[in-house]
Order: sequence, then C-alpha cells, then structure tokens
Amino acid sequence: MSFLSDMNRITKRISSDVDQLGRAVKMEVFSGVILDTRVDTGRARGNWQASENVPMSGEVDRLDTNGSAVIDEVSSKINGISLSYLTNNLPYIGVLEEKDAMVARNVQRVQSNLNRMAAQIRK
Repeated sequence: MSFLSDMNRITKRISSDVDQLGRAVKMEVFSGVILDTRVDTGRARGNWQASENVPMSGEVDRLDTNGSAVIDEVSSKINGISLSYLTNNLPYIGVLEEKDAMVARNVQRVQSNLNRMAAQIRK
C-alpha cells in the first residue's frame, strides 16, 4: 500500500467515526426530548420532526403515545456531520417546555455526560 492510499483509508475511517459519534449524540438528545414530552393524546410527542440544515415548518397529523414512530423517523433523517434540527411546531409546545424543560434537561444531561467522558479521557 502507498502512503496516499493509507491516508485515504484513515481519512474515511475518521469520517465514519465522526459521523457515528455525531449521530449517537444527536439521537441521545433527540430521543430524550421526545420521550420526555408529556403525553395526553400523543399529539405533542407525535409532532417532533427531524431535518437537516433547515428546520421543518408546519404540524404533523400524528399521534405517538410511546414515541417509537417519531424516534424511528428521526433516526432515519439525521446524520452525524451536518446541522440537524428537532422541531415541534404545535402552538403550545413552548408552554410544555417552560413547564417540563424536556429540551433543556436533555441538552444538559448529554452535555454533562460528554464532559464527564472527556475528562476521563484526559486523565
């Protein structure tokens, strides 16, 4: 093998690792938000939408009381490298976030876990 082919192989491997790590972190946050969204009819939980580079607009006519359909859809739409959005356009989702902090709590939880792991690696 030549130096160039070795570097190409290493670059592809690093890119794949970064993509997998990015997807894992995003799914940890996004699935936590979805599962922490309170359920009355399932409409609030069912209206989470994932997209890349541009947030989604509009509402989804989906009831999802256990979150599995939304999480499956989110998983199929995101990748680890680009900018991903998790959007919920229901008019009352802001009120639910103020009361329950499902987004803030999950972002903080994942950030704390990443900080803890990074500190262990630095030791």
